[in-house]
Amino acid sequence: MRIAIIGGTTLLKCALEQVPSLKSFNIEFFEESGIISGHPDLCIFNEVIPQTVKDNQIVISAKFKADLSKPFKLISLVELIIDKLNQKIYAINKVKFFPSKRTLELEGNIIILTEKEAKLILYLVNNYPRGIPKSELLKEIWEYSTGTETSTVEVHLSRLKQKLIESSFPDFLTYKNKFLYIEI
Repeated sequence: MRIAIIGGTTLLKCALEQVPSLKSFNIEFFEESGIISGHPDLCIFNEVIPQTVKDNQIVISAKFKADLSKPFKLISLVELIIDKLNQKIYAINKVKFFPSKRTLELEGNIIILTEKEAKLILYLVNNYPRGIPKSELLKEIWEYSTGTETSTVEVHLSRLKQKLIESSFPDFLTYKNKFLYIEI
């Protein structure tokens, strides 16, 4: 996932890169919005007025109406970023994934996910196309210490795959050589 910061200084970028819950995001800094390449998942406008209003943006300012007024606490911005990204809907094959509702939807059929299942799918989507090693999943999703031997990943994955099969959803998860992949 990409977060673009437009305007201000690179200090904000450096601060956000140190936040553990944002480590998997690609955070980029741009002096002005006209030079952004591609389509970031979220744009943070720092003392810059966006040309159009969109759902995937956050405006920070001390001078004009904004989502976050200066001075602000970094945790307030992080919470706002996570909230904005959780409103996002992801397409996985033909399946829609709603992280904020913890659901998968396909042609009117809905699968309700557990907190860990939703967190796992979101982590895989945010790191696509990279396969995620079991050790990283244990650390990031289940908060286990490094070197822990457990079958937690396999058990959760088996239950999630069973939910997909029972609801006639496509199986978009592949576990191979202790790496988990998502097919988007």
